[in-house]
Amino acid sequence: FSWNAYMIESGQVNPVTGYSFSRDDNSTGNWNVLVNTSGLSTTDPNYLSYPNGNWRVDALGFSCQGNARIGNGVQGTIVKSKSNISNNKTTGIKTRKDLWTLYPNPATGNITLNFSGLTQDKISVKIISILGVEVYSEILNFKDSHAINLEKFENGTYLVQVTAGNGTFIKQVVKQ
Repeated sequence: FSWNAYMIESGQVNPVTGYSFSRDDNSTGNWNVLVNTSGLSTTDPNYLSYPNGNWRVDALGFSCQGNARIGNGVQGTIVKSKSNISNNKTTGIKTRKDLWTLYPNPATGNITLNFSGLTQDKISVKIISILGVEVYSEILNFKDSHAINLEKFENGTYLVQVTAGNGTFIKQVVKQ
């Protein structure tokens, strides 16, 4: 089994001291720690003995409060980092998804951002690579739409972050 290193927001100290690799032998919710490791891979010598088992990786070495996230129009928070557990806690705050749009997606050349739902005077637009590197940044005076040329961007997935007033909104775009 192998996994990617646990990543945190840029500018923060990474508190991860290692990973705990566990198995739920028969998918009953009873997890057994097989090994704690500082590496990004390990083996389960009894893998074939558990055809109905589940495996997971937990990041070790920290205790934190999750940041609020938006999913399916509801504000939520992730409370612990586990590799295969969905544990969003709903706060019940409904959010609007239609404040701005991005098209076409996927894109080969220009993308258009339409801000018809935003009314602020200044809008900040950033494009961030999937590795967390900011590859584009611009402050716009309010207008209904704005085009960005992606032709020089490498193919891949990017996050488009729009900040207007007190809100920050993120959408994903694929450059082909």
